[in-house]
Amino acid sequence: VKEYTVGAVLILPDDRAFYTFAVVSIEIVNTWVPKLQHIGQVELFAGPLGLNTFAHLLQDELLIHFIDNDAASSGLIRGYSSKEDSAKIIGDYWLLAAKHKIAPYIDRVESKSNVSDGITRDNFELMERLGAQFIEPNLSFLDEGVGGDPFQWFAKL
Repeated sequence: VKEYTVGAVLILPDDRAFYTFAVVSIEIVNTWVPKLQHIGQVELFAGPLGLNTFAHLLQDELLIHFIDNDAASSGLIRGYSSKEDSAKIIGDYWLLAAKHKIAPYIDRVESKSNVSDGITRDNFELMERLGAQFIEPNLSFLDEGVGGDPFQWFAKL
């Protein structure tokens, strides 16, 4: 089992750019279903990381979310995965979107066109060219949970 680095980039309509990245620790990876490779879960993990970190900029907004992994984009679009570990990350994503009233549209992008790809490899050249501002990653959804008590989501009858 190894650690992974994930990144997220936000480019606003006024051309301001922001980025974040975080290490997905071995402790987190160990909560996922054991297998040789966790690329699908890693790609998915960037979604809730970005929504939570950029929530103050995305509150009540429409969002176009580009992702370069077919399985991850499909899971986010459907809102479901048959893989338990992926399903939890997808659930966190949609609960964060609902919590912050973010309306995402998810689309697939080729890896070579993925603006967050470089930061996962410790290459910040594009972020510098964009004048992107770094925002500390907000991983509080891992400790606090996203949705709280589901029985409190709805009005009492």
